Amino acid sequence: MKLPSTVLSSLLAGMAVAALAAPAQAQDAPAAAPAAAATPAAAATPAVGATVYDPQGAEVGKIASVANGVAVIDTGANKASVAVESIGTGTQGPAIGYTRAQLDAAVAAASTEAAAALTAALVAGAEVKSQDGVAVGTIKEVNASGRVVINRSSGKPVALPKDTLTMKDGGVALLFTAAQFEEAVGKSALAAPASQPGK
Repeated sequence: MKLPSTVLSSLLAGMAVAALAAPAQAQDAPAAAPAAAATPAAAATPAVGATVYDPQGAEVGKIASVANGVAVIDTGANKASVAVESIGTGTQGPAIGYTRAQLDAAVAAASTEAAAALTAALVAGAEVKSQDGVAVGTIKEVNASGRVVINRSSGKPVALPKDTLTMKDGGVALLFTAAQFEEAVGKSALAAPASQPGK
């Protein structure tokens, strides 16, 4: 799958040999699905752009996207993923059981927990997979600059910023598919001076 030029540029921007810059959406940790408010059984799938309210009628945020039964609510400070079935219908429109502050706090807590789990998993020899489940290599080390050095299954090692990795199915995973990763690595290798060795 070929990457759009804007996405590829963002991947290449932070690469040292082939160190990827994380996509913006990857920064938003999903919150635990909040309890439904009002009448969830009667609620229709919320539309993108719709305002979501809390039980008191105050605005929580807007629906940024809806896919596969999950709605992403943008509070302005965070983007939280919640199950569509947990969004009910209040007097003003779509409603959830969280206030904006509670939803932001849930996102922060989920992000902290996820970061701790990832840090614990970044050990030498740990397998790294792509988002589509392809084994791309194993971790060599976390170097002095905080980058995660990965011995690729094919090709030179790469040093990636920690925020390009996540936990998935109990293991370490890239935030990209195998094809996207290899495309970015290839583009970077062509752009980098030959004197710059991999870590």
